[in-house]
Amino acid sequence: MNEGSVGGFSMSVRIDDAGYEFIKRWEGVRNKAYRDSAGIPTIGIGFIRYKVGARAGTRVQMQDYLTDDEIKAEFTVQIAAYEDAVAEAVKVPLTQSQVNALVSLCYNIGVNAFKGSTVVRELNQRKYQAACKAIGMWNKAGGRVVQGLVNRRKAEQVLFFRDG
Repeated sequence: MNEGSVGGFSMSVRIDDAGYEFIKRWEGVRNKAYRDSAGIPTIGIGFIRYKVGARAGTRVQMQDYLTDDEIKAEFTVQIAAYEDAVAEAVKVPLTQSQVNALVSLCYNIGVNAFKGSTVVRELNQRKYQAACKAIGMWNKAGGRVVQGLVNRRKAEQVLFFRDG
């Protein structure tokens, strides 16, 4: 597990096994491409574009198929960008469960949305409760509230304070 410095505090900036399982549970794992709730071709553990292998740099196409090993390799590479984004954006200490919750959120909404979010602004003011509440704001896809996202955000909020 890689260690980093967040806000001058030495801490883990990587999800642990519980974080990996949490993201897998909410994203699902699919070998064959499908359309997500916003209609975007998606595969694996929520991948919309590829970072490794012969397809690196391309978007998922509806006819695509990945083996379990390809999904694992792709996830390992893709998740690092979201872990790094959390480490760069958040300047206060975090528990492991907070790292897991925030990486899950970032993975789902994207790096730019995460970095500009109220969640990050509140956290960096040490307003942990307000930051946790702000996670719930990210419940829309294609401009409409999606119950699956409402449920995921509630689970991320619970995970956020799991370690205290």
